[in-house]
Amino acid sequence: MKKDHETIISIHLSSGISGTFAGAVQAGEMTEGVDVRAFDSELSCYLQGFYVIRAAKMAKEGATPDEIMAELNEMKKTMRAYFMVDDLAHLQRGGRLSGAQALIGGLLQVKPILHFHDKVIVPFEKIRTRKKAMKRIADMLAEDAGKMPLEAAIIHANRPEEAEAWKEELSELLPDVEFTISHFGPVIGTHLGEGSMGLGWVKRKA
Repeated sequence: MKKDHETIISIHLSSGISGTFAGAVQAGEMTEGVDVRAFDSELSCYLQGFYVIRAAKMAKEGATPDEIMAELNEMKKTMRAYFMVDDLAHLQRGGRLSGAQALIGGLLQVKPILHFHDKVIVPFEKIRTRKKAMKRIADMLAEDAGKMPLEAAIIHANRPEEAEAWKEELSELLPDVEFTISHFGPVIGTHLGEGSMGLGWVKRKA
């Protein structure tokens, strides 16, 4: 069989919520004749795509595997991802909230903001009303945007119109940030529930 590559870099969903990274490491150890380098993104959804796109561009430009892996690890230092849950019933079904907590939270219009910490999704803050929760996330983006050039992704759970409106609003406020829109996949979408919104960003390569 013709061999046209020597190294494979594979980028995976956080090892804290999936076994795919561990499986890739194991598969790489069993593979002969090619250097397999698995990378744990430590997050999910489109934010993994930031790593994939950066790695692909560097490979096309002739970067070495070591240079690409070093860049991916450098990206982790500025990668941020926050998710706002709209309907607490999904967290209740997932065992993260009791029925009473979900009921009271729903009555008070509590919108939890979650993020990845130590490779798993955990609570970040609890904020009342959807509008205030989204503003809190946007404010954190703006804070980082004042320090470095960023690329960002808005992620929605079956709310394409709202995602587009948020993109237009944020683009006007932060014209130097490069925005894209994506959506939650079925696994994370089931965990967070319909109507949830996410926003993630990372330092843009000069």
